[in-house]
Amino acid sequence: MKKNKALFIIVMLLALSVGFLGSSWLIRSYGLKEGADGEGNHDFKIAASFWPVYISAINLTEGARNVTVTDIAPASAGCLHDYQLTPGNMKTLKNSDVFYVNGGGIESFLKDKGVRMAETVDLSADIKKSEMIRDENETNGHFWMSVRLYRKSLLTMKNDLVKRNPVNKDIYEKNYRTYDRKLEELSQEEESLAKESGIEAVTFHEAFGYFTRDLGIENVYTLDLDEERQVSAGEVRDVLRELKTMKKPLIFAERTYGSAFGRRMEKEAGASVLYLDPLTGIGHESDPDDPDGYIDGMRKNIKMIKESLIGG
Repeated sequence: MKKNKALFIIVMLLALSVGFLGSSWLIRSYGLKEGADGEGNHDFKIAASFWPVYISAINLTEGARNVTVTDIAPASAGCLHDYQLTPGNMKTLKNSDVFYVNGGGIESFLKDKGVRMAETVDLSADIKKSEMIRDENETNGHFWMSVRLYRKSLLTMKNDLVKRNPVNKDIYEKNYRTYDRKLEELSQEEESLAKESGIEAVTFHEAFGYFTRDLGIENVYTLDLDEERQVSAGEVRDVLRELKTMKKPLIFAERTYGSAFGRRMEKEAGASVLYLDPLTGIGHESDPDDPDGYIDGMRKNIKMIKESLIGG
């Protein structure tokens, strides 16, 4: 009797060991977490720092099984230079599997060592330093306004998702090809306009530096405006000087923060002001969850320039 009981215990221990090893293999092989069942019914949780990153993530994960995407900053936050994480943000970051950030210094809160986060992936990692714009010895991190560089960041995210959550690999690969084809068409529209350009402009937002470069527009002066920006007398003189040397004084501004100073330059320098979308999410007219929001916003910017300057 004792022998049978001992044998029973040995068999049970062996079964438990096999079960444990099998579950560990599933976790390693299919990107499952502890607590996931054999069907992979555990959410793979993605956090995106703000709207441009969020749009990449929802395009790549469309139809992926048990994947959730959370946009950390609300669409109204704009650029994240001075964004402060909320308690809700901190909870999301702590419980996420991965946190995708734009990089280039946009997410200033990453310097806060007291915030516990999921593993952070910088989407600018595969963009060469020579491709980034430098403003006064600082990197201009608004590279999502370059469709070409935005496509590079999308590829970085796709490759990372395939590695972390291979159970959805085929979906990520398919979605990447679909979205990147749309972005390629957008790039071709930019290239077509660049051939006709030969335009000079003053910009009132750092993000427009990448946009003007892709369109072959010479950005002669940048004045970066935000809600707390006080324009100095010297800067006013600099802007006026540049505008008055141009055959057709032109300003690219963002309406929320640039409209007041734009009206002043219209009056004092006879400048034309085009109010473009910097695609941070702020002031965006469409649904912030629309997967085509980035493409629609960029296409609207291109159309505005083309109609105003080329007449097309």
